[in-house]
Amino acid sequence: TASLSGDQVLNASSTPTISDSVVQGDYAGGTNIITADPLLGTLGNYGGDTETIPLNPGSSAIDTGNASDCPTTDQRGVSRPQGAGCDIGAYEAGAAILTVTDTTPATLATTGTIEVTFSEDALHDGSNKAANYIGNYMMVESGENQSFDTISCALGIAGDDIAQPITSAEYSNNPYIGPHGTLTLASTLGPGDYKLFICGTTSIWSAAGLKLNNGASDTTVDFNIQNTTSASSLPKTGFRHGQVTLLTQQPAAKAYTDTVMTLEIPKLGVSMPIVGVPQTSGEWDVSWLGNSAGYLYGSAFPTWAGNTVLTGHVWDALNRPGPFAEIKSLGYGDQIEIHAWGATYTYEVRDSQLVTKKNTSVVFQPEEYDWLTLVTCEFYNPFNGEYLFRRAVRAVLVHMR
Repeated sequence: TASLSGDQVLNASSTPTISDSVVQGDYAGGTNIITADPLLGTLGNYGGDTETIPLNPGSSAIDTGNASDCPTTDQRGVSRPQGAGCDIGAYEAGAAILTVTDTTPATLATTGTIEVTFSEDALHDGSNKAANYIGNYMMVESGENQSFDTISCALGIAGDDIAQPITSAEYSNNPYIGPHGTLTLASTLGPGDYKLFICGTTSIWSAAGLKLNNGASDTTVDFNIQNTTSASSLPKTGFRHGQVTLLTQQPAAKAYTDTVMTLEIPKLGVSMPIVGVPQTSGEWDVSWLGNSAGYLYGSAFPTWAGNTVLTGHVWDALNRPGPFAEIKSLGYGDQIEIHAWGATYTYEVRDSQLVTKKNTSVVFQPEEYDWLTLVTCEFYNPFNGEYLFRRAVRAVLVHMR
């Protein structure tokens, strides 16, 4: 048999039956469930420092405890009650172990902020258990050995990893995004490889009273800050007219990254996924974009402060107009939207201009606020299959909902 101890005790055999389900101990204020199957789970670690037997959904022990005798927490430290009333036994049903469900960006980012989305509401009272406590996060840069030696928050920084500051940690339960923290990274971060530790081993707690990852591990985020573009020319986003272009297999070094974002241009009636395009050998190869928009590494990560450069085909490999074929028709006040993580970021066009393919300074000009630059080819020369200019449409963030 497995026995649960604490202020409330529920004993049952390893295979509960109606006849051997019995409430006993110093908490006898609950409803007698001797004639009902308590629907117990299996003994295991469901949070806290000791093993417990969970109450499965539909258990007659859920919400049937005596409120006047209900302690403030269960055996795991989870606050009671979680539902309409206190549960009978050492396990309060309804509380889940806190985890990190998403981080944005996940990888290959520029400096700015990182959004951390939690599975449950986290403590955010500024204490050392809170999601808005800077000490519950740790960031390191890889050292001369170009690998990460640091293993966990609990063990601290190791090897030649270099500690990097996080300047602020904020938290909110946004109705569009859910419970999430916003980490502001130090503005002095330079190009390099970084690892962020969201501490579960030291650790952040849920509002219900459970540690992040049950205290067993940290959640880590690898990301890279790249140099401001050193490319000598803007990418070629159009193929020859009048023929289908056969593409070779995309090399692994030029593989795109899924950003889980969507670009929408309502005036043009187009919507497309956004993928990350790495810069290799001083250029971006956008040959395999298809109907996607490419976020050019070296510019600000989409929706972050700074200038984000997105490109798309004006003419695709299948000899058809591409998704950016008509961005030249966008004018002042026209809207461009990025849909990300349940939110919509709306930008309004402020200017549109033709630039030469060598004029990277205009397209990549730095910005203090959140700007978006759409760029594609324009003025096709049928004699050599080249495009004489690039179209750059610049827009600024006006609201987020």
